[in-house]
Amino acid sequence: MNRTIILLTLLIPIALAGCFSSTEEENSNKMEAETSPYVDLTNQEIKALPEGRIQALLNGAGAGYALSAELNSYPGPLHTLELAIELSLSDEQRETTEELYNGMKEEAQKIGEQIVNLELQLENAFRSKDITKNDVDNITNQISTLDGKLRSVHLKAHIDMIDVLTNEQIKMYDELRGYSSDHDHTDHDHHHGHGH
Repeated sequence: MNRTIILLTLLIPIALAGCFSSTEEENSNKMEAETSPYVDLTNQEIKALPEGRIQALLNGAGAGYALSAELNSYPGPLHTLELAIELSLSDEQRETTEELYNGMKEEAQKIGEQIVNLELQLENAFRSKDITKNDVDNITNQISTLDGKLRSVHLKAHIDMIDVLTNEQIKMYDELRGYSSDHDHTDHDHHHGHGH
C-alpha cells in the first residue's frame, strides 16, 4: 500500500510536467501554423497576380485555359507547330495553323492586358484605402467577364484545329504530348478539313 502511494507521489509530478511540456509545444506549433502563407506575396506589385501569371496574360499564353480541349483530343495550335515535323504537317496545314495561332495570341494578349490593368486598378484602390463595395463589384465583374472571354479564345482555337489535322495526326499529337493512348480516341466525324 505504502509502496503504491510512494510510486504515485513520484509519478504524478512527472506526468503533469509532460502535459505542460506538451501543451507548450502545441501552443508553439499553433503560433507557427498561424503565420500567413501569403507573406511572400507582400512585395508583389499586384498581390493577387504572381509575376509569372502577369507575363502569361500579357504574352497571350494558354496558362491552362484550354485543358478541357487539350486533354480531350483537341490539339492546340502552338504545340501543333512545335510538333510540325513529327506530325508531318503539309505546307498548307502549317500555314493555317500559324494563322490560327497568331490570331488567337493577338486576341488573348489584348484581353490579358485588360485583366492585368483591372487587377492593378483593384490593387491600387485597396492600397490607397480608397475603395467601396460597389467598386469591388464593378471591377471584379469586369475581370470575371474578361477571364471567361480569354478562356473562350483559347478553347475555340483548339476547336479550329480539328478542321486542320487528320484523325491520324490528332492521335499522334496525343501520343507525342504524352497523353494516354490506351483509351479510345473519339473520331471527329465533323471534320471537313484536310484529309477528311
